[in-house]
Amino acid sequence: MLNLRYLTVLPLLSLGLFFQAEGREYHLAAGPDGGNYFKMAGKIAESVAGDGSGLVIHVETSPGSKANLDALLAGKVDLAIVQSNVAASHPALQSRVRGIASLYTESLQIAVPMDSAAYEINDLRGLHIFLGEEGSGSIDDARRLLNAAGVFRTEYIPVTAKVIDLPRQFADGSIEAAILTAGVPHPGLQSVKSGIRLLGLSPELVKGLLSDNPDLVPSVIPADSYIGQEAAVSTVGVRALLLCRSDLDPAAAKELASAISSDPSIGQMVRATGSSPDILELADRAMPVTLHTGAADFFRFRLLSASAIRRWGPCLFVIAGVFCLWMCIAYGQKGWCRSARRNLTLKLVLGFLSIYLLSTVLIYYCERGYTPGFETLAHSLWSTIVYVLSGLESREPRTPGGRVGLVLLLFSSLGMLGSVAGKFASVFINHRKNKMPNDLNKHILICHWNNRGDQIIRQIHDEEAEPDTDILVASLTAEIGSEMLADENRYNLHHRVCDCETIVGLKSARAEFAKSVIVLADAGAADSDSRTIVTLLALRQLYEGLPANSRPHVVAECISHQRLAHMKTAGADEVVCSDQYGLGILAQSAIQKRLSDVYDCLLHYAKDSSEIYIVPSSELPERHFGMSFDDLCLEFGSSRSKDNPVIPLGIRKNDGRIVINPCGADSTLPFDLDDSLIVVAFSRPDLRQILGSS
Repeated sequence: MLNLRYLTVLPLLSLGLFFQAEGREYHLAAGPDGGNYFKMAGKIAESVAGDGSGLVIHVETSPGSKANLDALLAGKVDLAIVQSNVAASHPALQSRVRGIASLYTESLQIAVPMDSAAYEINDLRGLHIFLGEEGSGSIDDARRLLNAAGVFRTEYIPVTAKVIDLPRQFADGSIEAAILTAGVPHPGLQSVKSGIRLLGLSPELVKGLLSDNPDLVPSVIPADSYIGQEAAVSTVGVRALLLCRSDLDPAAAKELASAISSDPSIGQMVRATGSSPDILELADRAMPVTLHTGAADFFRFRLLSASAIRRWGPCLFVIAGVFCLWMCIAYGQKGWCRSARRNLTLKLVLGFLSIYLLSTVLIYYCERGYTPGFETLAHSLWSTIVYVLSGLESREPRTPGGRVGLVLLLFSSLGMLGSVAGKFASVFINHRKNKMPNDLNKHILICHWNNRGDQIIRQIHDEEAEPDTDILVASLTAEIGSEMLADENRYNLHHRVCDCETIVGLKSARAEFAKSVIVLADAGAADSDSRTIVTLLALRQLYEGLPANSRPHVVAECISHQRLAHMKTAGADEVVCSDQYGLGILAQSAIQKRLSDVYDCLLHYAKDSSEIYIVPSSELPERHFGMSFDDLCLEFGSSRSKDNPVIPLGIRKNDGRIVINPCGADSTLPFDLDDSLIVVAFSRPDLRQILGSS
């Protein structure tokens, strides 16, 4: 027979199991139905329901983070998903709330329609901007971003509504932009039929936001997260945290942490947001409160060691490998070890590779979690290669340790890559530097170089100008136009690598024997006008003692019109300032339409257009001396040539004064022996032939 004592115990045992099951049910405040919070909460509930622990999670909808935290503090729910910045800003959190896990990064996403005229955050002024749902932390995030970018409250129209209405509001024009702090991709943005375009944040704005807001983390929205998004978008974000009441059963906290870290479906959802399900990030990244003891025990004793080995194993392998390499070189007896000890070039290469690997490990250790491009050691190796070969781009280190590693890397690369580049450059420089005839005479000397030099050479060698005149470029750079160097004989072009700011350099370019000297603004100088002035002073010193009629004519290019007087004082016969001429052409073209085309025709040599020529009096028949400008115009009108018609424009007087289209008393001034006539013609005119030699 059944012992009556067991009959007494069974009801009590059943009652205990009932209350235990009742106590294993918890309520989790998520977010709006269909949002990422709600989906993540559903995955967590499914995971713990299927692991046999008896834990039951009831998912509750809510407006968002702020409402979730308020419900948790009020005791209405046991668990809540909350943004890290919302949690960090609450004063009474530490004593009443504990952390379970840091789930994933919620990126701050700025979306506009595909056909929007907004391409950066400053273009959002005056637009209707969706900021989020009342009770959501996204509203504070959006306002904080706009303020940091200088777009203030009075400069846009804020719209707060349910996230589920986002596609409809984009469709009917109720909103023209949306700023959301959410996982990627966001279902509401994916549902916009017309498509959306994401606006990225500048590196300066990202740096300022991270500096002023410790609760923010750097974030990169991967390419193809949304239809039509071809490139990754740099932004900032917050962490989505799973928080609980401080009196939550430690066993429940431990089971929740276990489910989040080990369930593949949760890991897949975390990766879909662009975050990593790494156990260390799940444990404490951007967690503003103390971990619950149950969760802390799980992370500390079961997974932290394995994760550390996965993360730091490659780094330790690299460090050990470098150490062993140099120990072999120092003490090894193998043939390659002895060769390495004797071969300086090989030691330099191995030394650079060692510093590169060690610097990468240091930068990775310091920059992971702070700077895009350093999420893993493999990504860090690629980013440091970019540092060496092309510059910082958007991967500038943000931590002191990362900057120290960068300095070590760049200094080592300067020596290594500089020596290689120097060997190649020396070959070409030695080949080119003496490419000029020793008896070069009556040439045009161009001092310094910039990208306008090509066009100047082509203009001088145009058939209508002086195609046979030798041109010598004297500069410190060997690059004087690859296309012309390929056919230097055609252009009568020579090059001399020398310093035009010294007498020795100018003499090596035979500056004293030149017909004209053009001093270009040096493209490689921080202050090109100052370098031009120094060159002009050197030329003036070189020309001291030369007869005035045998001195080369010196023309200087000026960048700032404020330096015009200095260049003329330094010895330039003429100064051409693109700043000054450009402003004048702009002003006149605004009044006289298409006037810039007229200047363009006059300033470029071509067969089918006219140019301006200054004809000295020696090229005119003697009978024209003493004639007034009016009489000269009548003479040209009666003798107009069909092949090369000439139109007088003005006179350059013997004192240097230019008189264009003389009128009044100037029109009756006699044309003197030392004057020159300014004319427009298709080619340089022979006035003795056109006007008659008598």
